[in-house]
Amino acid sequence: MLKQEKGITLVALVITIIVLLILAGVSISLVIGENGIMNKATDSKTETAYADLEEKFQLAVSGIIADFVTDEGEVSDTSMWSWLVDKGAADVKDEINMNLTGYTVTDVTFSPDTNPTKMNIKYKKDGSTTEVSDKVSLEKADTAGTVYDVKVSVSK
Repeated sequence: MLKQEKGITLVALVITIIVLLILAGVSISLVIGENGIMNKATDSKTETAYADLEEKFQLAVSGIIADFVTDEGEVSDTSMWSWLVDKGAADVKDEINMNLTGYTVTDVTFSPDTNPTKMNIKYKKDGSTTEVSDKVSLEKADTAGTVYDVKVSVSK
């Protein structure tokens, strides 16, 4: 009499391995693919960093607005932009640094030189030695009828 052996056949083993390989391929593509979790996490981290940067500079400008209202009084015929331009780049840099947390402004330049409509800001993150430029600027906003005509612009 022959003994019957129990176990899996070679065909069942091959099919199982193929299914596992397909699942592994799909899982890997979901994690590291072009639209994978890793890329989405990196993109989210970058967007969060820009949002943090913009928020910090917005808060700094809010502090400057408070100084503007204190200096000029609430009823003023001069715009905040004109007030900042009249203060000059060094004073604007100091004003922003007084109100800024987490970053330090290293340089402020006006463009164009005559009748400027933009202030380019060079900054570095606190604790870093790398200076960043061409990311943050203050721009003259088109806000007819108001003296608060400054907006923060963060480019990515």
